[in-house]
Amino acid sequence: MIQLYNRRIVTRFVNTGFIRMQMGSLSCGQVWWKNFSFDEKIGQGNYLMKKAPGTSSNPNIHHVPEELFVFEGVLTDHDGFSYRIREFVNLFALDSAISRTLRLAVF
Repeated sequence: MIQLYNRRIVTRFVNTGFIRMQMGSLSCGQVWWKNFSFDEKIGQGNYLMKKAPGTSSNPNIHHVPEELFVFEGVLTDHDGFSYRIREFVNLFALDSAISRTLRLAVF
């Protein structure tokens, strides 16, 4: 059986270590992130993101499936559907989205 000790990364969630994310938001809101494995070249990986209330995302198309878990706050898509605390969300590839935070959201 394969040994896992050198094939495992465990990260405990703490609300520190986030840095300001430059994303040209529509509403000039504040967005912070903590990168764990996100590769900007291929647009895949894992990270935590925090968005201040009233922050909107840029219009975007998901070229690959996107998943998120809402730790706190409320995130609302352009069609009015809101994702809430303790919800795990799967967004299919080629879906377009513009989201807006109603309260501080961590996902």
